[in-house]
Amino acid sequence: RALKPRTSQHDMGTILNILESAQKPVIVAGDGGWDDTACADLQIFAENNNIPVACAFRRQDTFPNTHQNYIGDLEMGTSAALLKRMKEAD
Repeated sequence: RALKPRTSQHDMGTILNILESAQKPVIVAGDGGWDDTACADLQIFAENNNIPVACAFRRQDTFPNTHQNYIGDLEMGTSAALLKRMKEAD
């Protein structure tokens, strides 16, 4: 059985400090190992911190595509608007 990574309280504090100073944060959700709990946690985190979420290539099911924080998929046909937003993200 594979171990699932978890964010320590210290790391979470660091992440929140960085986000506090960010002007245009974006979460890119992807990679493997996402279960229903992790997807739900991501949704809550994005909502509570008002952060837009883009899904990585072939990971469209990581975040609900109808959610208000969802901004699109990063794929071969990514829109120019999403690419611009990603370049401007901090």
